[in-house]
Amino acid sequence: MVPRIDFLGDVPDEIWLLIASFMRLRDIICLRLTCRKLHSLTQDQLLWLRLLQGLADMEPLPPLATQILKSGAGPDGIHVEELCRFVHRTEKTWIETRSKPWSLTVRENSDPRSTTPQALNDNSALTLLSLNVFKDRWLLIVYREALMELWDLYPELSSKANVSALNCPRYDAICRARTQHHNLAYGTSCAAVLTDDDNALLVGVTSEPNVTIVLRFSLDFRDRNYVGSEVVATFSTPSPTHLLRAILPNSSVLVYSRSQVISIVHMETHQEWNVGDDEGEEALWNGVIGAIPIADQHLLCVKTRSVELMTRLQPDGSLSDILSRSSSTPAEWNQTASIVRHEFSETSFRSVSIADPSISLDADGNSVLNITFLAFDVLNGLYQYRATANLPSLSDMPLHMEVQLIGVHQMAQTIPLTDQLEGVRRTRSGFTQGSRAFVSACCLGAQGKRGIWVERQRNSVKRAVYGYKVNSERVDEGSPGQRYITGQCIYEVSSFDLRDDLTHCAFAESTGLVVLGTRNGEVLLI
Repeated sequence: MVPRIDFLGDVPDEIWLLIASFMRLRDIICLRLTCRKLHSLTQDQLLWLRLLQGLADMEPLPPLATQILKSGAGPDGIHVEELCRFVHRTEKTWIETRSKPWSLTVRENSDPRSTTPQALNDNSALTLLSLNVFKDRWLLIVYREALMELWDLYPELSSKANVSALNCPRYDAICRARTQHHNLAYGTSCAAVLTDDDNALLVGVTSEPNVTIVLRFSLDFRDRNYVGSEVVATFSTPSPTHLLRAILPNSSVLVYSRSQVISIVHMETHQEWNVGDDEGEEALWNGVIGAIPIADQHLLCVKTRSVELMTRLQPDGSLSDILSRSSSTPAEWNQTASIVRHEFSETSFRSVSIADPSISLDADGNSVLNITFLAFDVLNGLYQYRATANLPSLSDMPLHMEVQLIGVHQMAQTIPLTDQLEGVRRTRSGFTQGSRAFVSACCLGAQGKRGIWVERQRNSVKRAVYGYKVNSERVDEGSPGQRYITGQCIYEVSSFDLRDDLTHCAFAESTGLVVLGTRNGEVLLI
């Protein structure tokens, strides 16, 4: 005969914890309010670790939470429940309308003993070259005047590793470094990457006249209030048309783009290796707009009309080993790369934002690449893709890549000839009268789960910033209207001066802090 349980208190604690592990955060809080026993059980650290793991599959997590999941336990002083509450609260509030923005400005400091970066003597207007946020904390600003600023968006993380450090207001951001190298005249392109240990940031800048400088910013500044920097390499850029796209810190390799060709250059030997060929003057323009290295032997390259995956760039040895030989000849290292291409239809992308790649193992133990990128066509709108590819371990293995369209936000659309024959009204430009706006900038989070874009209304002075959550479902490219990117307006401003246009954007994906850059060089936090 099975004994009857008369009271809920007779249920073993393990059963209650198992039941609670399938609950959402709100339900666990409600369960805690029922009685003293459940109030005590819902304080269990393992329960909140499981909930945090479940949130990681749906929401972007701050680096502090990622560190906890890797170690399997929270560090001293860290309450995993607080992190879960922070992630849940951010998911509900990050697309709410923002208040007045905060302008990032380095103020003069009259104290010569202070370690705060000083404002430069040149007060002329600046022009933004790029905005990038690393680890949802470090904001790198590069100006065309070869000025670089490194801001700490959450400075309290340096003294305490808890959730309260992520709740600091926008105006607490600190400029940790500000430098302008004397060998740089006018910046033309730049790229930056964190080292594998996350203790340093490598920044490369190309400038007129044909100079490339790579600097290293040490993020391990201990008790200092500033970040030290040093020049790692200085050399001549192959040509004025070479634009820096990526840095491979482990291989001492820089990746440039020249028109429709990728050029790989070793920082020490200056050996250059061109991958891909010009498609000729008669072909449609298909220039490089973005590139990201993968595992130091693969490269994902996004162009205006296609995306290419280049892999096994050399048959023997690593790319760094071949290019580091000062006596090597082009016959030794200028091999034909294995390239697969996916072409876009009826779009001409202007800019792209690529999330961090993720590499997993399939059932056969082979490496599989998953990467998400967001690109915009000024007229057609936003398009988000997911690329999946196998990464072969041997040079003779075939390479396969599948590119899926997972979301669109359409603006104006061209009118097909069949519709014109049926009497559909045609505008002078040949586009429909649908959306009366166009995209001027976009950014996808590093984890590929959230994104933002800047939209400007036609025949209007309004500029708006939209935020959205990435939908992982597939959309067939032939019928893009099945799955729209539906964003929420988080900030809107009317600017009568074109110099106040929002031309750049970046954001800390896990905290929702958005960074905007204007045409006149002003940087705003919202």
